Amino acid sequence: MLQLTNHYETCIELGDGKSCTLKPDLIDRKNVQITVVLESKLPDGKPQGLNITKVVARRDQQFEVDLGGMDLTMTPQLAK
Repeated sequence: MLQLTNHYETCIELGDGKSCTLKPDLIDRKNVQITVVLESKLPDGKPQGLNITKVVARRDQQFEVDLGGMDLTMTPQLAK
């Protein structure tokens, strides 16, 4: 589980020179738009690839996104 805060980016290091940044923007009480950025770097730190997508998801409904050959599955839930 990963907690996200509305309008704030969260970066996750995936290893092997890859990182994933998630930025949620609450649309209403049932929908959230999540910007997902997958960045790849060479061993020397130089950028190798960048994949960006935006997904509109419904609260408590699982969705899957394919980003640069990496499948991510998420289920947005709102904190009480």
